[in-house]
Amino acid sequence: MYKAIIFDFFGVIKTDQYENWLQSRGYERTGAFAHASQDADSGNISMEEFFERLGRLSNQTTQDVKAQYYTDDTINNEIIALIKTLRHHYRLALLSNSNSAYLRGILKQYALEPLFDEIIISGEIGLTKPGKEIFNYTLHKLNMNYDEVIFIDDRQENIIAAERLGIRSLLFTHADKLTHDLEGLHITLS
Repeated sequence: MYKAIIFDFFGVIKTDQYENWLQSRGYERTGAFAHASQDADSGNISMEEFFERLGRLSNQTTQDVKAQYYTDDTINNEIIALIKTLRHHYRLALLSNSNSAYLRGILKQYALEPLFDEIIISGEIGLTKPGKEIFNYTLHKLNMNYDEVIFIDDRQENIIAAERLGIRSLLFTHADKLTHDLEGLHITLS
């Protein structure tokens, strides 16, 4: 029986601005672009340093990168409504690879922090998905076993890593499919 649901943030609750920035410029999250993301997500560099690095990699100014980066900044209101419903029946956690100040600012801006029992941000603890340590950390914070939680993420490598640990995981593509997937697991949605 499931007692908790763990949500990824970027690409599920909010637009993944980095993925959009990469795709719109013909880049992929590999090589130096992957390293830049990993360094920001693990808290090794600030967002300003991240944008400076992207500027160097793309032969643009830091200001141009920032302006482009923030053009697609959308919260998925269908997912927020779903989270508010799930909140009545399950413990909820947010598990995100992100720079701490950046994500905390978004959570505050949209008043999202009260929706979650636990908020785990990679940049605050120095652990990142898909590493098993961050999943273990999250389960410890929730005081749950692997078979008591559902994990939702938009990145296949994170889903695979969680499944290997015995965590039931759902690949997010859009809100309707997620609702259907949760219904299939007999999750209370009302």
